Amino acid sequence: MIRTGRERIPALIEKYGFASISIPPEPGRPGYCYTVGLADKGPGCELMVIGMDPLPASRLLQGAVTAAGDNEIGEGEAVINGLRVVLLDLPHRRDEIALLAAERVSKPFRLLQIVLPDGRGCFPWSPACIGVHREEQLVFLGDCGGLH
Repeated sequence: MIRTGRERIPALIEKYGFASISIPPEPGRPGYCYTVGLADKGPGCELMVIGMDPLPASRLLQGAVTAAGDNEIGEGEAVINGLRVVLLDLPHRRDEIALLAAERVSKPFRLLQIVLPDGRGCFPWSPACIGVHREEQLVFLGDCGGLH
């Protein structure tokens, strides 16, 4: 029997502690990858990363989970897999952005975006950040206000 991605999630969570879900890009919206299975464990939240191919995105998410161990993951600066990043809470649209995580968790959950710098090390809120990178990284943060 061939199982769909949705049917494989429980087995992946049991084996690895979480599953990563890749959402392909659509017109006007970059692709992204998010976790399912962390909200009710040590990290206490689900994670997402925008604009990366699925394999490197999954590796970055795995690096964040490994670095956290059983500790709760919060907002702020971090180094994941040798890359300086910032984690920001996405308080709006969690259920829409991380649909499969929302289906699995019976309570409200936190969703943190791993925000990446551009090729020069500038984060999207810096005036020196490359425009396309800024738009990609802030696409879901627009609801949070003050970042555009």
